[in-house]
Amino acid sequence: MSNRNLTQHEREPAPSYRQSFDTLAHIPADPNLSEFRASRIDNFWIKVFPPAPKCYICQDKTQPANLLSRPGCDHKICGKCLIKVFERAVNDKKSMPPSFCPHGEVSPDMAPGLFDDVFLAQWNEKYFEYLEQTVPT
Repeated sequence: MSNRNLTQHEREPAPSYRQSFDTLAHIPADPNLSEFRASRIDNFWIKVFPPAPKCYICQDKTQPANLLSRPGCDHKICGKCLIKVFERAVNDKKSMPPSFCPHGEVSPDMAPGLFDDVFLAQWNEKYFEYLEQTVPT
């Protein structure tokens, strides 16, 4: 045997690959770093296969194009739930102004074309009533 210093790789025995490849058990690792490695692997899969976006209210998974959000907010809502939020606000004064997340109220401008003219007229009437009651003169 020579007198040279062995590297860590040369001192450690070769890993055994006899375990199942269905898990990550075949990857040799320092037990102290296993949690770190698992989180890195989880993050890798999240980046490769991001989770399907969900509606903040009903939690239905849908295509990103079918979800709406307020500018500067990460909460997304589907059209069906947004219609329910506005209908509730029109029919119940306690739900005015409408909001679906803790970051503030929403307006019908958020989804042009989602509401018909009759509903928008009702909405404007109820919203102005709300403003008259809350804004001091």
